[in-house]
Amino acid sequence: MTKTYLQDKGRKKNRKAKVWAYLLIAVIVSGVYLDSVRWALVKTVSTVSYPFVFAGKTVSSKLGFVSYPFKSKGEMLREIEYLESRNAELESQLLLAETFREENEELKSFLGQTNNREYILGSVVFRPPQSPYDVIIVDAGSENGVAVGMRAVAYSNIMVGSVAEVLPKTSKIRLISFTGQETGVLIGDSGVPATAAGIGGGNMEIRIPSSVSASTSDKIITGGSFPLLVGAAEKIEADDLSPFKRILFRVPVNLNEIKSIMLEK
Repeated sequence: MTKTYLQDKGRKKNRKAKVWAYLLIAVIVSGVYLDSVRWALVKTVSTVSYPFVFAGKTVSSKLGFVSYPFKSKGEMLREIEYLESRNAELESQLLLAETFREENEELKSFLGQTNNREYILGSVVFRPPQSPYDVIIVDAGSENGVAVGMRAVAYSNIMVGSVAEVLPKTSKIRLISFTGQETGVLIGDSGVPATAAGIGGGNMEIRIPSSVSASTSDKIITGGSFPLLVGAAEKIEADDLSPFKRILFRVPVNLNEIKSIMLEK
């Protein structure tokens, strides 16, 4: 009985040893396998994600202005208004430069005549819709020498209106586009004399005989030795049944961008 018991006990020890050995081998193998799997997964994820990470870094570093599209609507509108105003100013200067170039030969005979006009500068304090449409208020009045009838000039070469009322410290400027306001002008290279009438909202019209030649983009200026720009023809309406045709144009400045007005003495 004792011998049999010892043999059984030895067998049990051998079985336990084998089991532990198998478990150890399994752990080692599984560990190696899992490490391989983990490493393979890491390599795969890294390989797949790297282009996106690199692209993201590249975009962030090289496109520093990426936040630009997210500017507020107000900021973008202000920039657009400024650019439109600047464009109108440059166009007016170009039109006047062309006028002076074309008339250079004629003006040579008047070289002794100089521009001795004097101005009173006023800052715009009210404009539509704070003031009535086609009316602006400046902070220069009778105390500064302003008088009714003085011409109002923007950017030194664009006529925008005239002084309608004067108070001690402020003046009301009625724009040339004020409904019913009339301004003597010359049209195109031939200098056809005409009267421009305001129709409101910065818009103006000129009625001339149908027989008179006129084209869109014709410059419209004031008379005199030192003309001021009033605008450029934008649309011409003609009717075979009418003896007149209608030239439509706008004041060539953005009134919302004008900061100051020169009042001609």
